[in-house]
Amino acid sequence: MNNSVEIANRLLSQLKTTNSSFKDKTVEDVLFYVETAESDICLFLRCEKPLPEKFRGKIYELAKVRINKDMLVSSGIKSKSYSEGSVSKSETYLTAEDYAKQED
Repeated sequence: MNNSVEIANRLLSQLKTTNSSFKDKTVEDVLFYVETAESDICLFLRCEKPLPEKFRGKIYELAKVRINKDMLVSSGIKSKSYSEGSVSKSETYLTAEDYAKQED
C-alpha cells in the first residue's frame, strides 16, 4: 500500500470518530485531499513526488485542514449548540479565513 493510501485511511478513520458528517465518506474521497496536499508541498519545496517519510505528518495535517474546510464551510454551519436537561454542548467552527491561515 502506498503512503498516500495509508495517510488517507488514517485520516478517514480519525475523521469518522470525531464528526458524523464523514460516516459515509470513503478512502477515495479523502485520497484526493492527501494527494493534493502532497503535490502542494512538493511545489512549495520544489521537489518531486513522493516526499520522504518525514513529511507524512505535514501531508496528513494539510489534508485534514482542507477536508474540514471543504466539508464544514460548504455546509454553511458556523456554530451549533444543544442541551438536554442539565447537560449542554456548544461547537463553533472555523471561518474560511481561519482555514486559510492554517494552510499557510
